[in-house]
Formats: sequence, C-alpha cells, structure tokens
Amino acid sequence: MASKHHPHDELEAFCHSCPKLEEVKTFLKQLGLRLDFQMEAFAPPVHSPLAELPAQFHFADDSGMSLIYLAGEDHATEVGERLPIHKSRFWAYAGADTERFERITHLVALQWSFTWHCPEEAQQDVA
Repeated sequence: MASKHHPHDELEAFCHSCPKLEEVKTFLKQLGLRLDFQMEAFAPPVHSPLAELPAQFHFADDSGMSLIYLAGEDHATEVGERLPIHKSRFWAYAGADTERFERITHLVALQWSFTWHCPEEAQQDVA
C-alpha cells in the first residue's frame, strides 16, 4: 500500500496573472469559501521607506481553511529577500479537513495556472 502524500499546512503561490477580484470571489464561492476580510491597497508617501502593498482579500470556510489573495505584485520587505516574478499572490492555510484543503488548492492552482510551494521552498527557489 502506497503512503498518502500529506499537504503542508501553509502554501503560497506566485501567479503570472492578476485575476480580477470578482473572478476570484466567484470561483472561491463555488468551492465553499466566503470573503471574510479585505484590506485596501496601501500606497505610502513618496518619501516613506515602506513598500507599496496591493489590496488583499481573505477567504475562509467552516473547516478553518483560509485562502488569501494579494491582487497585485508585491516586493520584498526584508533585506536580502527576493521574490519570484509575479503579478499576484495566493496563500492557503489548512483547516480541519485535509482532503478539502488538497482539493481546493489543486483546483485554484489549475484555475490560474500556478504551482503551490511551502513558503520556505519559494525563497530557496529564488536564491
């Protein structure tokens, strides 16, 4: 009997497209995720050392799974940190239902043609 692969509890993906929010909301709603929280884009003053940050949207379900969509390109915030080229970003956090997490993350990756990584792996891939 082959051992079943268990997903990581936290995944991130760098997407080469920037899907419209309505498209993301509609697709995730079909998968049973609801928009729980959102933050508007942050554009710091020109003289500020803070980085610009695109709008972010937090989705969740009753199993405790959450998925975050960053609707635009972001930049490294830590010295020495490098991010892959991307137009948007996704993060996924597992809830109590591992099979549901695997299914949803698989469908989201297919929908927007990207590959999920553990956050540590994504940093190693760029280095």
